[in-house]
Amino acid sequence: MTSLAVHGLSVARGERTLVEGVDLRLTGGTVCALLGPSGCGKSSLLAVLAGQLRPRSGSVAVTRGSLISDPALRPVTALLPQELALAGPSSLLANAANGRLRSRPFLRFPWGPGRADRTEAMDLLRRLGIGHLAHREARRVSGGERQRCALARTMLTGAPVWLLDEPVSQLDPDTARVAMDLVRARAVVSDAVVVAALHQPALADLCDQRLELDGAGGWHLTEAA
Repeated sequence: MTSLAVHGLSVARGERTLVEGVDLRLTGGTVCALLGPSGCGKSSLLAVLAGQLRPRSGSVAVTRGSLISDPALRPVTALLPQELALAGPSSLLANAANGRLRSRPFLRFPWGPGRADRTEAMDLLRRLGIGHLAHREARRVSGGERQRCALARTMLTGAPVWLLDEPVSQLDPDTARVAMDLVRARAVVSDAVVVAALHQPALADLCDQRLELDGAGGWHLTEAA
């Protein structure tokens, strides 16, 4: 069983405290919506959970069979940044399937993802509504289509913790709902913990928990409606 445990976590940007004293425990299959106004610290908190930014104080630990804590968090977390970081000249299918290389780096050269990986990637692209674009270069599709490809790639990493920074910000409400429903279903199957920064309160209702930040250090954790 996967778990993400956060104890007394405080995050700052320069002299400004963004989040102070967060205590949180999430188990595999749980999706937690991270909410708050722009600039409140959602991206910074995700970076701390990913081991890419040092907190002012507190600790983060991931358990999947064994306990893993900072500074060894990066290999066990998959951070989907707002910038997406897709390989433009590669197809959407190749970009998505490359998520598998995260858990099997020995495949990077010379083989790359196998047939089963590409089949699974194709299934995710279809379920996200972009299967017909699978062989198109990532640089030649829209922002929303790239966003869905990057989301598929994240779900294929095999990481026990998925940290999603505005993963559906470029999608219309119906498409965003489909994407978040798929994230939730895959999290259960993968025994993954998901923390997703969202601007759409309606989508937070699809999640199990809500962590709301006020940008002045305050936070509030509730069960989703």
